[in-house]
Amino acid sequence: MEIYGKINIGLLVTGKQDNLHTIKTLFHSISLSDTFEFGGEGIELFDETGELDKIRYTEALKKIFSRFNIKGAKVIKRIPLGGGLGGGTAVFAACCKHLNLDLTDEEKYKLSCDLPFMLKGGFALAEGVGEKLEFMPPKRCYALLVKSGSVDTAKAYALSDGSPRAKDNLSDIAERFDTLDFDVPNDLYIPAVKLNGGVERVYSALSGYGLPCFMTGSGATIAVLSHDRERLEKILFDCRKKIPENCFKKIVSFVENDKNAK
Repeated sequence: MEIYGKINIGLLVTGKQDNLHTIKTLFHSISLSDTFEFGGEGIELFDETGELDKIRYTEALKKIFSRFNIKGAKVIKRIPLGGGLGGGTAVFAACCKHLNLDLTDEEKYKLSCDLPFMLKGGFALAEGVGEKLEFMPPKRCYALLVKSGSVDTAKAYALSDGSPRAKDNLSDIAERFDTLDFDVPNDLYIPAVKLNGGVERVYSALSGYGLPCFMTGSGATIAVLSHDRERLEKILFDCRKKIPENCFKKIVSFVENDKNAK
């Protein structure tokens, strides 16, 4: 079973609901995926992110699997944690799909605000705590992803309570997406920089190429969008001396949904 990650093209913090921050964001599925093969007993974990604490993550998987009464699985981890790419939500999506669970919206977002979208995939405008989804035709695009360290999501949202709010232009981005001529707002960028200075360093290295450049989700991943994969490869090569070697770096494509993603 493949569970595909997501990218947030903009993120606005709009209030609170059930002690959780409400948001407005554009989600799009990306080709970066985690693989889950359920069965047997115990956990066989393979890390392709290059940065996973396998002992800690294995313990986290055991707790989550126990919650769903799942005894074992083989897991190939490709979506990094703490990156705003759905890496922490992937296991919940896998368990729900494996068991064919019909959860309520409240049950989904209490597991993860990304879960309602990641169970479906594609391209959607999300509001509330991620449960209000307006799906639109998916886009064809590539994204360069560079992640330096991680950002604690809960701490980022907590810091956002005292941060300025960005202008809402998400509907305009959705309408004009194919032009790739727009600024992408993220109310969690300033909090993320306070928690991890590497976010700003990566952004500074990747911005200035005339393409949308922004932080996805709560960080710490900076994304650059282009219809031309080779252009992104050239940007990454050009910035190689400005970006630490131990950063997570990947060029991915947008995908329509989990069923037809390759």
